[in-house]
Amino acid sequence: MARKWTNLNLPGALHLVTGNCINRLPVFTEPACCQAFLEQLKTLNEKWPAKLVVYVLMPDHFHFISNPQDGKIIEFCRDLKSEAAKAIVQATQRFKFPVTSEGHQVWRFQSYTIVEWVDDQSED
Repeated sequence: MARKWTNLNLPGALHLVTGNCINRLPVFTEPACCQAFLEQLKTLNEKWPAKLVVYVLMPDHFHFISNPQDGKIIEFCRDLKSEAAKAIVQATQRFKFPVTSEGHQVWRFQSYTIVEWVDDQSED
């Protein structure tokens, strides 16, 4: 059976991450929201530590390629989405985000990571 290469924590791997805004809201057309997201990405990237290879913000979603040193991309994305959502909600009054028991929902539940590259020496 072929190995599933999505949503895996793999040290040494490059992960392509995609996240979509709730209801396809064009959040990243607002400069303050872009700044809020990128500040959280930078902070988390330094704290984790991880190597950010490239990123792009589209009007209603984002992509980035990252290499967290411990391979814990799922946890990295969870923390990024949590902190970035708080920062985005504070940065703008333009969008009405759904309210949940945990705060505001900025992101669609569905997001995914795809392993783009794995060093063959890191696998057994």
